[in-house]
Amino acid sequence: MERRQLEYFIAVVEHGGFTAAANALHVAQPSLSHAIRTLERECGGKLFHRLAQGVCLTPAGEALVRPARQVLRDLVHREFPGAGGPRAQRRPARHRSRSTR
Repeated sequence: MERRQLEYFIAVVEHGGFTAAANALHVAQPSLSHAIRTLERECGGKLFHRLAQGVCLTPAGEALVRPARQVLRDLVHREFPGAGGPRAQRRPARHRSRSTR
């Protein structure tokens, strides 16, 4: 299972279909579909019911949403340790005014 596959999976979930997800991710729809098919093979079953007007999650897909989001959050926090955490409080910079003499 690759990060890209999880990102694509979550995008399809959030956008309700493959075409909308591919557009949002700026990838070709066949590439996204291939990645999802590979993920489905690795998971051992279909993650989406393909419908005329988009997709809906299968029980296996529903079970994967939460863990997939958590894995992606964990990866972001590992790559960018301060990401998503409380912002460090910073004091405004003090500018010294030049005195005229």
